[in-house]
Amino acid sequence: MLKRALILLSLFVILNPIFAEKFHIQSKKLKIQNDKAIYIGNVIATTKNGKSLKCDKLILFLNKTGEIKKIKAIGHVLFQGKELKAAGNIAIYNPIKKEIILEGNALVVKNNTIVKGEKIIYNLLTGVIDVKSHERINSVINIDKPNNGK
Repeated sequence: MLKRALILLSLFVILNPIFAEKFHIQSKKLKIQNDKAIYIGNVIATTKNGKSLKCDKLILFLNKTGEIKKIKAIGHVLFQGKELKAAGNIAIYNPIKKEIILEGNALVVKNNTIVKGEKIIYNLLTGVIDVKSHERINSVINIDKPNNGK
């Protein structure tokens, strides 16, 4: 019973390690199993300042104290924040390494730059984006023209 209470409390702060703020999660179904909370069906996680994560399924992997050790978003994954947009078939967040791994049709848009690949690893601490692909990696870089002081 205590473990369930910890899980339910953690649902209000689940993505705290990623964005250091509380998320509100909506889905069609929620399953709570031993060390997992599984949201299924049109999952939407949002913050008060406009960040959002959408996917078909969101799995929170919890340790014995109810803290999140891994987050996995599956199916039509789309993250939108102020400076970063990301999409893919699967996204995995590792709070220890502070990195997000996007797999399958992975896409990141940051600072007017678009990067596509099979797998993209984004380090939240350093801001480094590592792209891997079996095919050629595609990027579109937009360079703003100077406004000549205007």
